[in-house]
Amino acid sequence: MSTINRLLSRRHKHQHGTQKEKSNGGPLNGLFVTDGEKRLHEKDDDKKIKLIQHRLARAGITNFKDADVAYVLNAAYASGNTDKAYELLVLLEDSEEGIIQSYDPNIKMLGAINREGVTCYLDALLYAMFARLGSFEAMLYKNFEDPPRKKLATLLRLWVNTLRAGKLITTDIVRYVPNML
Repeated sequence: MSTINRLLSRRHKHQHGTQKEKSNGGPLNGLFVTDGEKRLHEKDDDKKIKLIQHRLARAGITNFKDADVAYVLNAAYASGNTDKAYELLVLLEDSEEGIIQSYDPNIKMLGAINREGVTCYLDALLYAMFARLGSFEAMLYKNFEDPPRKKLATLLRLWVNTLRAGKLITTDIVRYVPNML
């Protein structure tokens, strides 16, 4: 099934209420927030969160909780910018659904920020594997039932989708990859 057909069929399901409930409570449940780590959002963020939720609902994405949106909004990638938070949540939803962005030679890929000087080799490896070559892409389409491998697959898809969208992969995304391996 092509990426566009998968995207349209998924969004169509959301709009007509036939989307099955996710067993893990949504893509962010346990993906980015480690045990005991909770991000509290400020009251000023409530308007931004409602705006993002409204934009997501118009796009047929309804599985993110306010806490998920607040986390992404306040993370390094968005840094309070509603457009960037929306952008990352859409990329995350696509990654959760198994949708991989195709390589476009007209998009300048920015790569990843080296986290504390220890992820440069990992960043270079993932860039080399997924930036342009389709050789390794097949492993991204595999679906897993067990939560650890499912989270790793979603995170790798998010990394690839962010890279191929021409967005900088920030440390709030990079920091979770070594923990998943």
